[in-house]
Amino acid sequence: MFYDYEEDRVATPAEAMREYAYNVGEYDRYKDSQWILTDYDVWVINPHYRGKPQPHPEETCYMTEEEVQYWADQAVAKSEFVGPPRPSARQLDDDIPF
Repeated sequence: MFYDYEEDRVATPAEAMREYAYNVGEYDRYKDSQWILTDYDVWVINPHYRGKPQPHPEETCYMTEEEVQYWADQAVAKSEFVGPPRPSARQLDDDIPF
């Protein structure tokens, strides 16, 4: 009997996460991110990322307030979000029908 056990085995979770990071990391959405969240809820390093080291996404609870503020400022600088629309006076004064 000839069995090739390498071909017949299922990938381990670590191998699956590495393959996921390799396949997904090349998309434009993930090119600027050093970390990718897999389907296993585990952060893995993007093998296609070529930039300065970024902090681990779950390390913010261990950062100082200055570091948290720095990364928050970086995120705000990249986004164009100006906040939710303000309600008009008419919307605030409407009677509730119930």
